[in-house]
Amino acid sequence: MTCLLPSAFLFAILFSGSIATAELPPAPALPELTSEFRQQALNKLDADDYRMRTEAQQILEQGGLETAQALPEYVSKASIEGKVRAEKVLEQITLKLVQTQADAEIDKVQQVTQDFRQADFDLFGPRLDEFQTTYSTLLERASVRRLIRLNAVIDFEKANKPIDGISNTQFAIDLPSVIFIGEDFTGEEKDLHHFSSILRSSELQLGNNRGIYHIGDCPIPIERLKDLAAGVPGVAVEHRSSAKMGITGQVSPLYSEETDWKITAVHPGTSAKYAGLQVQDTIVRLDGNLVGDFRSFTVDLEPYQPGDRLMLDIQRGSANPKIVELELDEKKQFGIEIDADFKRFVLIKSVAKDSAAERAGLSSMYRIDRVNGLPLFRPEDYAHLMTLIQDEETIKLTVRPLEAVEVQMRGWVGPYR
Repeated sequence: MTCLLPSAFLFAILFSGSIATAELPPAPALPELTSEFRQQALNKLDADDYRMRTEAQQILEQGGLETAQALPEYVSKASIEGKVRAEKVLEQITLKLVQTQADAEIDKVQQVTQDFRQADFDLFGPRLDEFQTTYSTLLERASVRRLIRLNAVIDFEKANKPIDGISNTQFAIDLPSVIFIGEDFTGEEKDLHHFSSILRSSELQLGNNRGIYHIGDCPIPIERLKDLAAGVPGVAVEHRSSAKMGITGQVSPLYSEETDWKITAVHPGTSAKYAGLQVQDTIVRLDGNLVGDFRSFTVDLEPYQPGDRLMLDIQRGSANPKIVELELDEKKQFGIEIDADFKRFVLIKSVAKDSAAERAGLSSMYRIDRVNGLPLFRPEDYAHLMTLIQDEETIKLTVRPLEAVEVQMRGWVGPYR
């Protein structure tokens, strides 16, 4: 999830002005053969002359849905070669329908494909299964093109895919992982099947790293997206406000306030980039409030709108530790209170006035990594080590400073990012 979001994520379409929302023109229709010309070609598909059979096949491949629907009746009485040629015609018509994004016709031609299977499964089953790989890839790409035309934004993530027939050999591919739709999405509920097509294609490689983000006043009800995701296992559907920060962070598979995380990506052109946030930064507080895991942080950002300013206390990944030596007072104290509510590491909550810690320059903008050289991971570790230093006159703390960074939230660049 990112904020933007997780793991992955990634191209954006930039516009300097408003985004056109005019209705899209219909997909171009395929030319159709006349019934007489089509029948003549079907009659020649089993002709004795090879060239005549080949010419008839090429003619039929120029047809559309009506030609495809005429094929099952032909194959019921055709020779083996005639059936194979008819199946090749069906493949070419199917691919053309996908390329022109003729959704209604694609659904109908799939029924023709099932009729072929039932007519002669032993012959058509293996051939159509092999064709399905090409068909599915083109269908996915057509769905991607369709959603982009409707002002959706799609993030891609690299994944390894095995090569059929070659053991232990894989190649890297870009697979769709996250779809963003917002108030400028011009699609309708009838276009939702494209979401399924895209996200199913990456199910095996990406698993739970797939999602749909419903941005701001998106015209598609989020309930419909959740219904859609219910049929595609592992796809998260989340709503986000119209403002974004523009970072990616690690997401724990199990929610835990004790899960530490760092920024793994800062996206170009975003609020985070302009504010100077960096990869490996750790966000500790948001406007003075403690930050839990990355997922909860994205939820904490929801009330903010474009133009709002917020303050982050961050642990910079490049910050160098320093050793501070403090003298204990007669009560064996040196003026530091640890924030017991912050579980990700040991964070100073406050420093007592006129204490050794204050004189050393410590404050709530520091974390403690070690006490007398012993590492700390949780507040409980600090409390335990304090019981072991009762006989000490001084104590050495290894600390690292936090930085305060102001961020002005921006709207999602392009349609929604």
